[in-house]
Amino acid sequence: MDAPEKGREEFKALARDNKEAKSTVKIGGKEVKLYGDHDFARIRKRKGVPEDFLSSFKFEDLSDGGGKGGSPIAFLSNGYIVKELAEGDHVALLEMRESLCSWEENKERSLLVVFLLHFEASGRYFAAMTNVFYVKGKKGRKVIWKYQFDLKGCRDDKLLRINGRKITEVHKRWYMFYNCWFGCDDCLCTCCGSEDRRKYMAGKAMGD
Repeated sequence: MDAPEKGREEFKALARDNKEAKSTVKIGGKEVKLYGDHDFARIRKRKGVPEDFLSSFKFEDLSDGGGKGGSPIAFLSNGYIVKELAEGDHVALLEMRESLCSWEENKERSLLVVFLLHFEASGRYFAAMTNVFYVKGKKGRKVIWKYQFDLKGCRDDKLLRINGRKITEVHKRWYMFYNCWFGCDDCLCTCCGSEDRRKYMAGKAMGD
């Protein structure tokens, strides 16, 4: 069996195992199936998250999150986020759930977003988590942070906003002749590349 075929078989086995261990609740007016909620319930209790924290969520609230993956996301008024997961992300969360919850239980402080629920609705996968930009008593869009980063722990880390202003993403593509292909724009060279490209690269350097 080649590696890709082995990977597909492992995915099917993992999905089968987890389908047998799901409970069902109602969220957003739909019956949904929960994954590993015996672990996530402990985290919700530890964080003081009420069991009805998704009572205001509606699936119609999901909209383009603006990230590279384009996954729909909903920002709730009570400080939580619901995000749709691609199949690969769903499988990764299945695999990492126990270690993630164990980490959260044993760390007083962490830069990781706290996952609170993992569920499936109408064949789509979702995760509910904390919103690190939420300030209690204030509307999320009215709060302006000095810096907002998208941190993944890899070369894709980047600055999203500075003083509330969005950083334009300018990627290096073969058809963008004005971006330097010798790499000096990565060093913020002023001889080539656009101003937006230099700001984008400077933001990525800040993420490092």
